[in-house]
Amino acid sequence: MIGTYVPPNPYIWSANDPLGNPLTISVAWRASTRALQNTTVTRDPACSLGHIYIGLGPDGTPDTSPNAYAVPTGSTTINANALKANGLSTIDDVLALQITAGP
Repeated sequence: MIGTYVPPNPYIWSANDPLGNPLTISVAWRASTRALQNTTVTRDPACSLGHIYIGLGPDGTPDTSPNAYAVPTGSTTINANALKANGLSTIDDVLALQITAGP
């Protein structure tokens, strides 16, 4: 756990493409255990950003992160088991990493 910080639930992070069109990730987590639940990523139909990255890969860039997800327009669910398979089990795991969006 990161000190006494209690992040909002869901934890929301958002980025805009150069024209201001948003891509947003909403990370739900269980308050009693801090375990991740399903995560929702929402991409505006006009948004040029098509990927969300949680953490960095072995070369130090988001592009090679094991938690790189293609995001079609609309809403997409990332299953909690998919996150867990890549080392993200709790909200603290997510908060310890950099979240970025890209083409």
